Amino acid sequence: MSDNLLQEFQFMRCGMALATLSFAAISVWGKAIDEPSEPTSGVEESDFIVSEKNEVELVEDSNISEAIQRRPDLTFSNVTIDGEDSLQSLDSISADDVTSVEVMKAVTPDQDADSRGGSIRLKTRPSYTQKEISTKIMLESEYNSYIEELGYEGSISVGGPLNGAATIGGRLTFSYEDEPEGNQYINKDWFRRTVNGESKLLLRELKLNDIREWNSDRDITASLDFKGSDSLRLFWKGSHSINRNRERRPQLEYRFNEGKYAAINSDQIIIEGFEVERGLYEFENEMEIAETTLGSEWESGNWEADVKLLYQIEDYKPIDYFNVDFVKPDVDAAYELDSYLFPLVMIENGDSIDDSSQFALEDFAIRDRNRDERDAIGSVNVRLKNAFDNESLSLRFGVKSRRRDYDTFGETAYFSASSELPLSLADAELRNNGISLISDRYRYGPAVDRTKIESLIEDNFQSFPYEERRSREITDSSTFSVEENIDAIYAMGDYSVGNWRALVGLRQEITSIDFESNEVIVGNDVLDKDSDGNTNEIVYLGASPTFGSNQYNNFFPNTHLRFRLNNYTTFITSYTETIDRPRYADVVPYRLLKLEDQEVEEGNPNLRPTLYANIDISVDMKVKDGGLVSFEFFDRQVEDYIFSNETIISGGIYDGFELERQENGSSAFLRGVSMTWSQPISLPFFDEGFSLNAKYVKQESELQYPERPGEVLPLPMMPDNEMNVSFTYEKERLFAQLKFWNEEDKVFRVGKDTESDRYLGSKSSVDLSVSYKLKEKARVYVEWDNITNEPYGRIYEGSPLYATYYRTRPWTLTTGMRIEL
Repeated sequence: MSDNLLQEFQFMRCGMALATLSFAAISVWGKAIDEPSEPTSGVEESDFIVSEKNEVELVEDSNISEAIQRRPDLTFSNVTIDGEDSLQSLDSISADDVTSVEVMKAVTPDQDADSRGGSIRLKTRPSYTQKEISTKIMLESEYNSYIEELGYEGSISVGGPLNGAATIGGRLTFSYEDEPEGNQYINKDWFRRTVNGESKLLLRELKLNDIREWNSDRDITASLDFKGSDSLRLFWKGSHSINRNRERRPQLEYRFNEGKYAAINSDQIIIEGFEVERGLYEFENEMEIAETTLGSEWESGNWEADVKLLYQIEDYKPIDYFNVDFVKPDVDAAYELDSYLFPLVMIENGDSIDDSSQFALEDFAIRDRNRDERDAIGSVNVRLKNAFDNESLSLRFGVKSRRRDYDTFGETAYFSASSELPLSLADAELRNNGISLISDRYRYGPAVDRTKIESLIEDNFQSFPYEERRSREITDSSTFSVEENIDAIYAMGDYSVGNWRALVGLRQEITSIDFESNEVIVGNDVLDKDSDGNTNEIVYLGASPTFGSNQYNNFFPNTHLRFRLNNYTTFITSYTETIDRPRYADVVPYRLLKLEDQEVEEGNPNLRPTLYANIDISVDMKVKDGGLVSFEFFDRQVEDYIFSNETIISGGIYDGFELERQENGSSAFLRGVSMTWSQPISLPFFDEGFSLNAKYVKQESELQYPERPGEVLPLPMMPDNEMNVSFTYEKERLFAQLKFWNEEDKVFRVGKDTESDRYLGSKSSVDLSVSYKLKEKARVYVEWDNITNEPYGRIYEGSPLYATYYRTRPWTLTTGMRIEL
């Protein structure tokens, strides 16, 4: 028996065993299985087949975001509002404005075929249906434990019927947020070298960064609803947000590879003559996001129809950018082997890296990078209930057209040190910066004062040589345009008979994409452009515009079935096909050259979309005391998976360079089981109010990479095990919830061999939230996130010993109040 068949057989045996356990559990809990199921209102009223475990209970005086946060077992990647994708923040949507919130695990024919990873469906309620105009106010503050500063957030929302006849309604919401943040991260780059006959992975570079962020959001959302008649509703929705982010990152870098690896000892590595860099990276940018939707809903007899026109804008604009580096050469040191995660560096021979006068200006950079995205969507959906005079049959069909334009422009300029005006860090030193790194294991030392160095640069700007090749490498490759058109049509039927319900449909999507980008051209300086007499050096020769296009036509069948065995057991199964289109930055035929690093990155216009065939089978069982146990089995067959491929160029001017670009792999699979348990529990002295929600996911995946023949490797970003557990207490005025989440290591990127494979280390988090209702329409709350100070992420290469990235994530404490007037 082949390995694949054996794996599938073992997976089926696991499924049969779990199903047997499911029925055994029903017997143990003493539940009857021979009575017909009473319809569960939430599920029966839904337009789609939804598991009870995926229904979301709204928080009466709050927003959709808080309702979702109270359900850590839910996973989703997409948000649809009245059937269309939306950029609107869930924080800005009041519970009063929606009639239902459902999480769909599998895609349905009316959804875009790239809606993978689960979707939250929001169905809105017309504002004129509210009893009266209401005003909701939210004020909160957040304390960041690392920077020891407070951030602030607030919102006010007014909405309801606008006339006495209750035929016009609307809502207007303003919100703001000012949030300072801070953390630190360490980067390490490893490579294999032979020293005195011994081969070992050694540190190539070690970078330390201290980050301060200042984020601000200003949002406004508005909606108008008009009841034209009992059968016709017109509506308009709009949102606009301005998000600003400012960051300051002092950097300390040990460039070990610029020196000589002199000795490998049992407890340390000795390097001679390397460089140490002290730099400053500071920037500020603005993201403008706007969305407007105009639509109508009509109902007459058995017919329903809706028409929507949606327009979205995302504009990224730089406000400020500055990067400067100072370097000290000829440093001798040893790094200790007591910690591969945080290796301690010991400067030798009585030298010091704290003398700012020994750090000479290396270069500085300025940048202007804009990104502009426009998305226009039009859709028409029609539903016929009681089709062919059959009350159990309804039909849906619709069309959708989407036009998306994506343009990015970058201008980067590097300038090297001036021979006329030699500058050192002492000329622009920020004294008493007080920065310590990674729990005081590293001390930053002298830092850059931006005001001082900018003043010196501005006064002597003409003396700093412009680095054309280096500048154009970045500028030309980061400028490109993409136009994507997707036209779709679908049809689906919904049929119920007895305890069975079936939803069957087909969707067609026709995709066309056109793009324009640049390929950087470099070569020998045969014309001696810089008049230095060296005609063999590599210089920038120009940029070659590149054009391309791609088209593909796909059909996506969908089948969803539900069977209610009895009052307590429901089976749901589905077969769907979905798509994952390549990212714009991967498909445009650009070429980015990093000459000093001997690396080339390029786009791949021949990338094909990844196609998925998905099978989902679940069983939901109501158990004693109002609990719910669910087992879900999933299988994903993957075609043309996109992965990052690294090869070595042979021949030509880039001979020996490392080439990185996205490629299509062979077929792959992902399969597993998800187990969810929601249960009220009784504790001593607390007979009611407590509940447990637990979810565990076990999965396996397999993909054969062209550059790794004969090896079977997992899909990137797919952990084998994932678990989250929450304990909740809710009674009368008090709500409290403790959440725990953990996932195992997972492949981050597959390299050319096992030694260069990158993994994202295991992650976990413990959070606590408490809410207390002061009176009917006033509530205070506290949220303590990341209580145990778990890091943002830890990446390692080959083995956990060789960590390449570690970023801290300090705990935060949020307090706030919600009031409804």
